[in-house]
Amino acid sequence: MSTWSWNCHGLGTPWALQFLQESILQKNPDFVFISEILCKAKRVEKVKEIIGFEGAFTVETQGRSGGLSFLWRNKKEATILSYKGYPYTWESGYGTHKWIEIRLDRVLVSNSFMQQFGEAKLTNMKITTSDHSPILLESFTSSNVVRTKQIRFENAWLRDPMCGKIVEETW
Repeated sequence: MSTWSWNCHGLGTPWALQFLQESILQKNPDFVFISEILCKAKRVEKVKEIIGFEGAFTVETQGRSGGLSFLWRNKKEATILSYKGYPYTWESGYGTHKWIEIRLDRVLVSNSFMQQFGEAKLTNMKITTSDHSPILLESFTSSNVVRTKQIRFENAWLRDPMCGKIVEETW
């Protein structure tokens, strides 16, 4: 599984699309993450079709800056986890009339991770000194699965003179 990431400073220019197409042909990534797209989701949908990817998730530009897009070749390869806690992971302009909060930060996990850690939990923490909230991924195996060691009896043990004594002492 490979991911190609790029801060493109605008996905609307012909050279940006050309660079993206060439990079995908050369590197053949499974996922593409693009920041600072500076365009609407409709543009990303067109780009998705041009580069031959199956899906896209976009956070549109707010004003004249930002915007994120995550594209994938095959939906079956990975999952974007949902999380609990405060609903927004980024803010700007706190205390002003331009204050904005958006859910930007996400966690992507492979399907093999989900098979191994199906009970994984993702929590969005409170905003600290950064404009981005920390997010915590706790991965653990299912607590519902009780693993017991099977004991197999071998008939050959009956021929061992110590077998009866051992069974008697431990039973």
